[in-house]
Amino acid sequence: MKIKLNEALVYLLIVIASGITLVFPFVLDTWRTIITFLVILSVATCALKYRKVKKKNNRFITIYVLIYSIIVLIGIIVGNNSFHYTLYEVFYGLRQYIWMIAVFPIYILLVRSRNIDRTLEKIINIVLFSLALRLITWISGNYLGLDLFPNLFYEYGLVWTRGGVVRIDATCFIGVVIPLLLYLYGKYHAIKYLYKLCFTVIYVLLVAQTRMVIIAVCGSIISTIFFKRRKTQKRLLVQMLVLLSIAAAFGTGLVDLILQHMNITVNDGSIGYRQYEYLYYSSLLIDNRWKYGMGIISSINYNAKRMLMGNLNTTMYLDDLGAFECFFQFGILSFLLYGLLIFYLIKTFFKCDHFGNAFSIYLIAQLLYILIASIGLDIFGIQRIFSVPFIVAIACAISSRVDRS
Repeated sequence: MKIKLNEALVYLLIVIASGITLVFPFVLDTWRTIITFLVILSVATCALKYRKVKKKNNRFITIYVLIYSIIVLIGIIVGNNSFHYTLYEVFYGLRQYIWMIAVFPIYILLVRSRNIDRTLEKIINIVLFSLALRLITWISGNYLGLDLFPNLFYEYGLVWTRGGVVRIDATCFIGVVIPLLLYLYGKYHAIKYLYKLCFTVIYVLLVAQTRMVIIAVCGSIISTIFFKRRKTQKRLLVQMLVLLSIAAAFGTGLVDLILQHMNITVNDGSIGYRQYEYLYYSSLLIDNRWKYGMGIISSINYNAKRMLMGNLNTTMYLDDLGAFECFFQFGILSFLLYGLLIFYLIKTFFKCDHFGNAFSIYLIAQLLYILIASIGLDIFGIQRIFSVPFIVAIACAISSRVDRS
C-alpha cells in the first residue's frame, strides 16, 4: 500500500512539474512551493520502504545527495553572508534544491517496478500530454486570440517571446523524454515511439524555440546514430568529441560571429547580450569569490535582486549562461555537482555496453544532452533541476538491473 502511495505521489509531482496544473488559477511560483512540500511528503512516506530496498546502487544516490546537500548548505551560508536573507528568503532560495531528494521515491518506484519500460512510458505519456496541452494553448493564444490558460501561456511572463510570438517551454523533462524515446524505439522498433519522438522534436522547434534545447536534442539523436553504427569504441569517442565541438560552436555563438562578421556590442542581440551578461557576472567573482561563488541567490531579496539586474537599465538573466550559473553560485564546488553526475552516467554506459544492454542508447543520449544543453542551460537552475533526480534515479535503476542480469 505504501509503494502505491509513493507511486501516486511521484506521478503527481510529474503532473505538476510538467505544468499541467497551470490550467488552474495558480501561478508557476505557487506550484513550485507546492512541489517542495509534496517532495518532502513523498520522501517521508517511503522512508521505511527505502530502507528495505537493498540495492547496492542506491549507495551512489546516498553519496551524491549527501555531497549535494553539503554544497547547498555551504551555498546558503555564503549567500546569507552576501545578501543577508530573512528566514522566508532562505526557504525561497532553497526550494529548487530541496527537490533533489525526490530521487529516493523515484528510484524506489523504478526498482520495484515489474516492467521498468512500462513505468518509463507512463512518465513519457504524462509529459507528452503536457506538451499537447501547451501546443493547443500556444496556437490559441498566438493565432486565435484566445487565452485558454493564461498561467500556462505566460508561464515565464510576457518577455518570453521570439519574433512577436509568445513561446511556451518544453518543460524540465524534455531532456529526459528524448533519450527515453530513443531508447524505447531502439529496443522495440515500435512506430508509436517514433511518432512520439517526432511530435516532441516538432514542439521543440516550433513552440519552445530554445536554441540550446534544439541543439541538445539534435545532438542526442545524432549520438544514438553514431552509437548504433560504431565500429570501434575509439571511433565513437572521436565522433562524440566532434559532435560536442560543433554543438559548442553553435551554442556559444561562435558560428554566428564567423558567418555574420559583426562587432559584438550590448545592443547586437542575444549573442552580444549574453557576452555582456557573462562579463558582468564574472566580474563579481573577484577577491577569491570564485572559490565558493556568490552563494545561493534568493531573487526576492532586495540585495540579491539588485545584483542580478546589473548596470544596465534592464534585467539581466543569469540562467542565460548555462553551467556558469551553477559556478556563479557554488564556485569550484559546482564541478562536483556536474562531475559526479556525468561520471556515473559514463560508468553506467560502459557497464551496459559491455553486456549489450539496450539502455546504452538512453545513457549515451542522456549524457550528450546534458553536456550540450549545459553550454547555455544550467540543469541545476530552477527551470530544469527537477529533471536531475529522474536522471540519477533512472541511471541507478539501470545499473541495478544490469548487475542482476
